[in-house]
Amino acid sequence: MAILTGYFSLRATPGESNAFSSVSEQPAKLQFKVFPNPVSGDYVYFAELQDVKVYSLQGQLLLEQQNTNQLDISKLPSGVYVLRNKANIAVLLVRE
Repeated sequence: MAILTGYFSLRATPGESNAFSSVSEQPAKLQFKVFPNPVSGDYVYFAELQDVKVYSLQGQLLLEQQNTNQLDISKLPSGVYVLRNKANIAVLLVRE
């Protein structure tokens, strides 16, 4: 199994499942920096102000916040989530 590093975007498949269907690498200038990741606390932080949406891996919108450099994830259980910003750049977030 290969381990990918870098920044990637996820594409959602239209339809009932709303699942993510493809992954493509993003150029460095479009980076969406999220830290810490994985996270064990209640907040994640962004290097720049962001409009952020948090999705389950099934594509369900769980949280949304605009013009922020931090996000309260205290209500999310442990798992893997997709964070997407206004530029449609996505990051996988692991909550321990």
